[in-house]
Amino acid sequence: MIAEKAKLTNFTIQAIFGEIMTKINAVPQNIEELTDQKKYLAEIPIEIGRQQKAIERCMRVYDICDEFQFEFSNSE
Repeated sequence: MIAEKAKLTNFTIQAIFGEIMTKINAVPQNIEELTDQKKYLAEIPIEIGRQQKAIERCMRVYDICDEFQFEFSNSE
């Protein structure tokens, strides 16, 4: 159950960073999109700061799994 919690949290964090990468890599089609992308880029450090707490919680869950010598697969 703890391992499932770790996997779910990890998947959620990866999805959020995947969305960030998609927005960063999007090619603006006009000046409005370019302006929006510039604003978004300025907000990325704030979003990463928010995710830092989730990452730390996830790592604590992985530490618990490690204490119980739970083995994850290579993909996990």
